[in-house]
Amino acid sequence: MDIQIHAKQMDLTEALRSYVEDKFGKTNKFFNRNVTAEVHLNVEGHSHSVHAELRGAGKNLNSQAEDPVSMYKAIDMCVDKVEKQLRRGKHDRRQDTGKFEMRTNLNLGVEVEEA
Repeated sequence: MDIQIHAKQMDLTEALRSYVEDKFGKTNKFFNRNVTAEVHLNVEGHSHSVHAELRGAGKNLNSQAEDPVSMYKAIDMCVDKVEKQLRRGKHDRRQDTGKFEMRTNLNLGVEVEEA
């Protein structure tokens, strides 16, 4: 996974960089191909916000989280949102595959009896 990290109105420390790479690197288990993640960290007043955009494998995912206390907590919330979207998409792909297999069986002349 290729992760690009951008920081606005703050210094990007090595600890923060490694934390983002570790957390977003765990989402790589949902993909079979190379994925690019672009993470924007921002501090406005006392609000810490994270915006992530993942591109690749035919999918574009966006997630945004905000926390008034900690940047680390905002990163965790953003990663949780991305993982939730990926799990939902994985379930949808399974359902689509089942529908596709049924259509191909019907096209091959296999008759399906309805109860």
